[in-house]
Amino acid sequence: MKETFIIILIIEIIVVYFLTAINKLAYLQQKDYLRKRIFADKKLLKLTLIDNWLLLIVIFELLRLLTGQFEVILLIIESIVLVIVIFNYLLQVIKKRFKKPRFTIRIMLNLVLVLTPLLLSVFLAHNYILLATILTLLSLYLIILSNELTKRVIFIGHRISMAKAKNSLIPLSELKTIGITGSYGKSTTKLFLHTLLVDKFPVLTTPGSINTDIGIAVYVNSQLKKLSAEKRSYIKYLILEMDAYFISTIKRITKYFPLDIAIITGINEQHLETFSGDISQTIEANYMIFKGFKLMSDKIAIFNFSNEYCKELAKRFTAEFNKKYYSYGVSDTGEYDANISQLVNIVKPGKNILRFKLNFSRNILSSAIAIELPILGDFNAVNFAGAALVAKLCGLSDSEIKKNASEITINNKTLKLSLTQSKIEFIDDSFNSNPSSIDADIKLLMERNRVIPTKNILVFPGLVDLNKSSKEIHAKIGQRFANAADSIIITDDNWGNETVSEINDASKSKFFISSNISLLIAKFKTEYEKLISTGDEVNLRILICGRIPSELYKFIINHADAKF
Repeated sequence: MKETFIIILIIEIIVVYFLTAINKLAYLQQKDYLRKRIFADKKLLKLTLIDNWLLLIVIFELLRLLTGQFEVILLIIESIVLVIVIFNYLLQVIKKRFKKPRFTIRIMLNLVLVLTPLLLSVFLAHNYILLATILTLLSLYLIILSNELTKRVIFIGHRISMAKAKNSLIPLSELKTIGITGSYGKSTTKLFLHTLLVDKFPVLTTPGSINTDIGIAVYVNSQLKKLSAEKRSYIKYLILEMDAYFISTIKRITKYFPLDIAIITGINEQHLETFSGDISQTIEANYMIFKGFKLMSDKIAIFNFSNEYCKELAKRFTAEFNKKYYSYGVSDTGEYDANISQLVNIVKPGKNILRFKLNFSRNILSSAIAIELPILGDFNAVNFAGAALVAKLCGLSDSEIKKNASEITINNKTLKLSLTQSKIEFIDDSFNSNPSSIDADIKLLMERNRVIPTKNILVFPGLVDLNKSSKEIHAKIGQRFANAADSIIITDDNWGNETVSEINDASKSKFFISSNISLLIAKFKTEYEKLISTGDEVNLRILICGRIPSELYKFIINHADAKF
């Protein structure tokens, strides 16, 4: 009888351990395999409901071992507890709330390493159930340890791939490499620049948010493989987006992909958790892009002067390199190389046109272009100015810039605006989630509410990577949300509590905070039905600002589609 229950318990704990490991590996992947980002996430380090059940197993096992009494009863109780844990996991799977990783080679290597101590302890441990339960409780830390081991193996392959990409680019003597970094605006500036240049020059541009050394290398290798040696030689520009998670990140990228032109689009508190909350380290990490110029290049440095940190870095660049810099931003006086002036938004239901003057001056031959962009967000005019400045330095004329500007589009889920048949205006900014983009989203929402008044629902997941600045930033965002939206749904308990921490009681009724998908879906449906009108220019406005849970996102899209 006792032996039978022990065998049942061993099978149960192996299942629980496997499911827990899969779940934790998903978080590892979500945090980009970065130890600092995991330890900075307080939610991951807290005991979960499943952890509490497992602690009960540890207590019961210790009682059984120390007293030697009621062994069968304790084994039965332990078995029931483990059944509850397994049922809990199965419930998460059924409700599609169970997190699982994409099964890459790196994830599979980590899984093998994490399962190894569990399988070895079957033969080596005197009390397997107790040890296996403790290992399950420590699975996150075992995964972090295994990741430190596997990354050494993975990085060997990475270096081979990066060296291959570097060596493939060396023969392309006419190739100019453009690097774009910053806390925000990188992907959009890259997209705009590609659109401006590609009509005149053969261009390679990393797609989407690919911004790591290995991501860039894989893309370059795959694209060059498709081209003959002759066609490769025609490539004029390589446009790379670069993210700065650590001081050494950009330095590692530019070691393999040295630059001719470097741009900083702006710096804020994004990714502070990987810099221990120190904004000066974020600034230094982004400045590393200027250490990555080719030896014989002109070392062209471009800064967004709408950002105060960029202004300070421009002074540092001039002092360190004894070279001029180029700047862009909003200015009516022509103080920058590329100046945005007379900026207006033409707001229509489901449409927006940015109209402004782009004036070149300072280090660029003076000229002015009237620009219209069929996109949202004043900040995108600034992003366009940065891209246009680079295009000008690459040899595009004013007429070519104006013509190609009409071809500008925006990526899906990056401030994408649409209007449904039932006149629901949907603004999807899922791919942007940093303090500057949230500020821009709120400003945009208030502007559209002013021109085309309607009720609106705002859905927000909270901001990660902010470290010690998190509470202050979320509190400020909460106050602005309260002034801009009729209903605010926040999809994370921790960030939600920080967001409403300084909201008065009257405004708190606008907020709904939960990490429970079912409750979030029910609340959105309730708010949707309560706020939607009929017969107006716009019957309801929905803004998603940040990466909300996929199940909720799909529900919002499908629910709206059902009303189209």
